Amino acid sequence: MKAVTGRKGVASIVLWCCVLAVVAAIVLLAMLKKPSEHTAIADEKPVAIRTMVLEGRSLPDVLVLPGRLDPFADVVIAAEKGGRVVETAFDKGDRVKKGDTIVRIDDRLWQAELKRAEIELREALKEKGRWEALKSSGAVSASDFDSIQTRLDLSKISLEQAKVHVSQCNFASPVSGVLEDRYVDVGEYVSEGQAMCRVVDASSLKLLADIPEKDVMALEQGDSVPFTIASLPGLSFTGNVSFVASTASRESNCYRTEMIVDDASRRLKPGMIAELSVTRRIREDTIVVPLVSVVPKRGEHIVFVVNGERAEARMVNLEAIIGREAVLSTGLKPGDKVVVEGQRALHDGALIVVMQE
Repeated sequence: MKAVTGRKGVASIVLWCCVLAVVAAIVLLAMLKKPSEHTAIADEKPVAIRTMVLEGRSLPDVLVLPGRLDPFADVVIAAEKGGRVVETAFDKGDRVKKGDTIVRIDDRLWQAELKRAEIELREALKEKGRWEALKSSGAVSASDFDSIQTRLDLSKISLEQAKVHVSQCNFASPVSGVLEDRYVDVGEYVSEGQAMCRVVDASSLKLLADIPEKDVMALEQGDSVPFTIASLPGLSFTGNVSFVASTASRESNCYRTEMIVDDASRRLKPGMIAELSVTRRIREDTIVVPLVSVVPKRGEHIVFVVNGERAEARMVNLEAIIGREAVLSTGLKPGDKVVVEGQRALHDGALIVVMQE
């Protein structure tokens, strides 16, 4: 019995020693863990940032559209009469005035018709004079005299027609401008309706643009629209709306708009592509942040704000991008301090130090 009791005592002592060892290990681990946490906190380095305080502001909602500059007048002169070209008074690049004859075709046949009409009119006038003397004496009936008057009237009409035929052999410019092209030379035969030359009046320009249906109400006749040209950096120009189509194009469902351009600098040329800025409306109390402050993350957009000594990540809704600014609809409010520099090194709850506001 004493041997059994002795063995039980030894087992109890061993068990208690194991329990004490486990407790000692737990206490030791706890003592070792606490200093490591404190060390981690002590070793955290703040991220240097720059911030800005948000303020609601008025912001124009601008629609950017492409446009094309056209000359005020671009006229192709076609032949009204067929015939052989006998004179070309101007070459490509020459300046012409309204009414200047550019091309002339052989008009001998029509000149002969004009002389015949002049003779017929002269004879009709003489005959009417003789019949008027007879009518006053009562020797001529009223119906006979009416036929003489009719012959005179027809002679006048024939003379006018002959003059028109002769004038149609001289192709004059309907506008003042530059002879952009001439398609015929002396000796060539032209047919009625054939293009002869092209005159461009670029003394003033038109800006053409197609306005989408949802934005057409943003423009009215007389409105001023700013625009820029890529090949003329740093310069801005203005067009005044002179026409807005009343119906949309079947192809694009857009409304053709024309603007008169005042180009005092004379740097604009027909054919240049413009970038128009059409103000659709004014956004009131809009939250706008620099685009660089918006951090994309897994298909969402994050903006960091200052919360005491820590950075707080806010999910925002990006409504529009205007230049280098982002328009936000949700996530921020006036008075928030937004991180605008150093945000790429931040995470939610990161320790920060504000270098500049």
